[in-house]
Amino acid sequence: MAWPTLSETLDNLYTTTWQHMKSQVRDNIFNAIPFWFWLKNKGKLKPIQGGRWISEPVVYDKNDNVTWLTKGGTTPLNDYEFMTIAKYDWRYVAIPIVRFGIDDQQNRGKAQIINFMNAKLENTKNSLISDMETTLFQAKTSGDKEPFGLQDLVQDTPTSNPSGGAVGEIPSTSTWWRNQYTSMTGKSCSVYLVSYMRTMLNKCMKNLTMDAPDIIVTGQHPYELYEDETMEQKQIVNKTLGDAGFQ
Repeated sequence: MAWPTLSETLDNLYTTTWQHMKSQVRDNIFNAIPFWFWLKNKGKLKPIQGGRWISEPVVYDKNDNVTWLTKGGTTPLNDYEFMTIAKYDWRYVAIPIVRFGIDDQQNRGKAQIINFMNAKLENTKNSLISDMETTLFQAKTSGDKEPFGLQDLVQDTPTSNPSGGAVGEIPSTSTWWRNQYTSMTGKSCSVYLVSYMRTMLNKCMKNLTMDAPDIIVTGQHPYELYEDETMEQKQIVNKTLGDAGFQ
């Protein structure tokens, strides 16, 4: 059966009311997932307008022409390549909300127990949150439609890309582009976990405090194993996530 639909004029009331709701949905999505909350809170979510693609400049080498001199010594005047860009195509996501004039007419006044359109918006917001979180924590599965997930960007075996393509169009043969990794297969967590985490931290930093990781993302089981090893040392000193409603 074809239900009646409603055509509305994009007037002042429609525009102001709808845009306000849209902004609220958007903000709630990024605040609902702890990882994206941290990115947003630290200013790592950056708006970009226009362009055929998204590019990120990457410095991959250093100037090897450093020369120690004595009086009258010379230094080579060789130019060198040290920069490239990681290139990412735009990704788009949409979710429809159907609005019927009959529903608006019936869902009002004393008969209205729940605002039907608000309920639809809330359900849509939760649906987007669920899908965005799933997409974030997996490898992309639909070719060129989805963005890179964390399993693409931080790989268990970074010598090859699980999605079948290079991240940012930089090939995995570029060793400087690979993430750090290690394996604890066959290792006891009670003996090795904390020391392996410390080693990984130092490998990521490379003795540069400005590159120090400031967040660890893991599953529930590894997190609880870590808690078991540090339970006697644990002290809550950062309430940011608690204030945001996360444990």
